[in-house]
Amino acid sequence: MSSTQHPSGFPVSAVDEYEISGLDLLNNRLLSKLAASDEGQGPPAHGPAVYKELLEEVSTRERLPPASEIEFQQNSHRIKIGAVSYLNSRPLLETLPFSVDKDVPSGLLHLFNSGKVDAALLSIYDIIKIPEAEVVDNIGIGCRGNVYSVILAYQGELKNIKNVQLDPSSHTSNQLLKIILAEFYHLYPNYLEEKNPSSQVEARLIIGDPAMTLREKTDCSILDLGGEWYRFTKLPFVFAMWCLNKESTQKEYIKKYLLRSKNEGLLLRSKIAAREPHPKLALRYLTKYIRYDVGPEEHQGIELFQSFLKKYNL
Repeated sequence: MSSTQHPSGFPVSAVDEYEISGLDLLNNRLLSKLAASDEGQGPPAHGPAVYKELLEEVSTRERLPPASEIEFQQNSHRIKIGAVSYLNSRPLLETLPFSVDKDVPSGLLHLFNSGKVDAALLSIYDIIKIPEAEVVDNIGIGCRGNVYSVILAYQGELKNIKNVQLDPSSHTSNQLLKIILAEFYHLYPNYLEEKNPSSQVEARLIIGDPAMTLREKTDCSILDLGGEWYRFTKLPFVFAMWCLNKESTQKEYIKKYLLRSKNEGLLLRSKIAAREPHPKLALRYLTKYIRYDVGPEEHQGIELFQSFLKKYNL
């Protein structure tokens, strides 16, 4: 673990390094509490134990609803959310108090367009195509380098691939693959939308948990789309964000709860991973590969992706 310091004044090793992003939201309140406990002299001398104790106290207070939210909480069962069923979405959903309908990314767009959900974790490709889409800022599913769960699996030389089987459950990844092969490798294979026998294709795009399973078992060549995007652009890639139903009357409260659930969920990644068949792999995936923040660089990546979509008329 790193010995660098968190803004609280304690070393990062006081808590797991991969949990720091989840603590940042609480940091301002925590710093105030720490300063008060030491009469304005900074972090108390007792060290990480006090830090964790104060964190629990501040976190609990953060979760206690103000009076204005009580009615909303009492009716939260009426709020419906759409999300993918993949492992990478679990930290965003773990403490969410709403009913969640799960589907693959392509299915979520139909659910969202039906008006049956107040928000959905939509593919960034679909969000780009929605006029004046309302997204929840600083929450997404993305990567900065290898993503591990969005891959092109192929046999032989990449340059010799003639047919590529796209993933019918995907929207963003299908287009990202076309961009990567055309823009970075100058390859223009035939893309097959419908499922075909393995004997008829040299390469397949696979996303989500099935991609993780394949990586652990196969001896074929793998092209990690997140890694390829970062290698050529030096920008992170965002695969999905929360998109709000414009007709919902509870948008502001929903945004608050989605952000709160994200930060709480990041602290629970080790518990989420422990429930998986391969806990070590799941924890490594959720902490090393998947990123949940959407900041300035992520927005630059989205804008570049959008420009490529226009360039290739996708």
